[in-house]
Amino acid sequence: MPLTPEDVRNKRFTPVRLREGYDMGEVDQFLDEVESELERLNHENEDLRQKLSSAQRGDGDRDRGRDSGYGKPEQPEPQPPVRQATPQPGPSSIAEASSAAARLLEIATQNADQLVAESKEQGNRILSDARARAERLENEARGLASRLESEARSKSEQLDRDTAERRTQLFGQLEKEKTRLQREVDELRTYERQYRSRLKAYFESQLRVLAGQGNLENGLESGNGPRSINSHKPALANGGDREERGERERGGRGDRMNSGGGTPRLNALLEDDDESSL
Repeated sequence: MPLTPEDVRNKRFTPVRLREGYDMGEVDQFLDEVESELERLNHENEDLRQKLSSAQRGDGDRDRGRDSGYGKPEQPEPQPPVRQATPQPGPSSIAEASSAAARLLEIATQNADQLVAESKEQGNRILSDARARAERLENEARGLASRLESEARSKSEQLDRDTAERRTQLFGQLEKEKTRLQREVDELRTYERQYRSRLKAYFESQLRVLAGQGNLENGLESGNGPRSINSHKPALANGGDREERGERERGGRGDRMNSGGGTPRLNALLEDDDESSL
């Protein structure tokens, strides 16, 4: 396919930024010069073709004139004035310009194709690196999430174990406290029963003492002096024994109160009983 000035004029190269190439301004300037030269050569070729066609038509007319004027004396043909022939570029210069333009276009096309291939390769490499980095970041994120989840699960399990252990300790302490309080309640109830029994015995002994004193007074009033006196001696002895027992009981109660074994209500009751006995 022959190269025309329109091909040179309409040719556009793809600019790239990834690698250095030819200066675009110089390439465009040279293409403009090639375009002008091709236009000039095409005009000269067209003029030469027209002149050649005119010359061929003139030779044909002369041949036809010679054939029609056969037998007549030949008239000398007027010679046109001789003009100085201007040098015209030959076919070799046109071919060289076309070849140079073709080579330039081929080189520019090769450079453009090379730059496009290199840009595609670099784009693929960048895309591959980006994908690898994205996969690496995704794997790191998954690993971090798994590690955080494992740590949270471990902390939760440890917290559950600590809570269960603390609950067991608290229940154990409460159970011990309950047992201790129950034992104290049982001891207080036992002490209360014993105290009631002792208090009842004490009141009964006091009633018997009072009954003995009443009998003594009745005997004295009836006139049985000596017999009543003799009969009163055992009663006094018995009363003294009862008083000793009462003192011992009061001493025992005082020891128990001093040891802190009773309750405030029972201690107050014992104090009231001691005061009444005195």
